[in-house]
Amino acid sequence: MPAFTPAWRVVTLRFVFLPPPPLLCRSPQALAQLVLLGAVMLYVCTAADMFYTAKYYHTPAETLSTVVVVFLLFQLPVLAWVQVKRAAALRA
Repeated sequence: MPAFTPAWRVVTLRFVFLPPPPLLCRSPQALAQLVLLGAVMLYVCTAADMFYTAKYYHTPAETLSTVVVVFLLFQLPVLAWVQVKRAAALRA
């Protein structure tokens, strides 16, 4: 069956818009735990990949400079935003 026939679209749309399985919807806490578990596993895999890439393919100076640049570009704005929100919450 070609990929762009109407029947293929119906099958694809039915798959995309199916309701979630009933076991995941019984408890919002269970769903949140599954999402958290998936996020933690993705984080651990990404951290392991970055560690081995830095260890075997980059010099220590490159790794250190990347850590500094990433902190300045990504973490510092988030920390500043959290401080602003915290100060606003304390004033209110």
